[in-house]
Amino acid sequence: MKYLGLMVIIGLFVSISAIIWVGILLGSFCLKKKICKMDGEKWGKYLSQMTATEYLTRGGIMYALALAISSTCGYFVFQHFSYENPLVLSVIIFVLGGVKATFHLTKNKEKLMDKLQGIKTGEY
Repeated sequence: MKYLGLMVIIGLFVSISAIIWVGILLGSFCLKKKICKMDGEKWGKYLSQMTATEYLTRGGIMYALALAISSTCGYFVFQHFSYENPLVLSVIIFVLGGVKATFHLTKNKEKLMDKLQGIKTGEY
């Protein structure tokens, strides 16, 4: 029963990291808007100048940050519920989240590239 709970907690924190990523992404847009006083024209120019690699790099860094936050919260949850080696379990959350993201990016590469191209051309 303890191992089932462990798997549920790990899966939950990997899923929560996606929600945290959305918050970080929206927060970065709000910060960019306030600092650079962005309007529609500036956003269009900014987004069209970025390459697909830049989009993926920035998104990956933000997702790694989200996984780090989620793993840190997981550490305290594991510690609270007296699991052995909470640090190892929190690293597992980080690694599994990275593997899951890599798998989904690899599997849906064509769709993602089409969407990134749509952003560059202003279709979205």
